[in-house]
Amino acid sequence: YMACGMPILAVAEGETAQIVEKAKCGVCCRFGDIQGAADAVIRFMEGKEDIESMKHNALDYCKKHFNKEELMKLVEREMKIE
Repeated sequence: YMACGMPILAVAEGETAQIVEKAKCGVCCRFGDIQGAADAVIRFMEGKEDIESMKHNALDYCKKHFNKEELMKLVEREMKIE
């Protein structure tokens, strides 16, 4: 979704939630937090979230962190290829 410039609305924890928070591209709720998830959906539907900024942030984060060149550098670094 991020690569398509879509804002994220997810029930997620761990690395997924960290990326969404760091990228400022959506809202994550904890597993089992039914009320939190419902509130997030309502905020999106009522326009209380800055969805346009989230779209821009999602795409920008992907371009900076998930592009082919950066990923290949990471693989080479991890495998210590020179």
